Amino acid sequence: MKTAKNAARVMRLVRRMCQEVMLGKDTNKDGKVSWKKHKGGLAQAKRYTTVMLRLEKLMK
Repeated sequence: MKTAKNAARVMRLVRRMCQEVMLGKDTNKDGKVSWKKHKGGLAQAKRYTTVMLRLEKLMK
């Protein structure tokens, strides 16, 4: 980066993108991040998978 200001801007962008991957993004601005709306991140995917695995064990 040519300046510290540019580097800081890029780092903020990278941080936001990482948060979106991990936590998801409220794309329709309804105040929620959900799996059904295809807005979820890795945290929602993990939660969904855990629920599905628990349900599978209950059904056996």
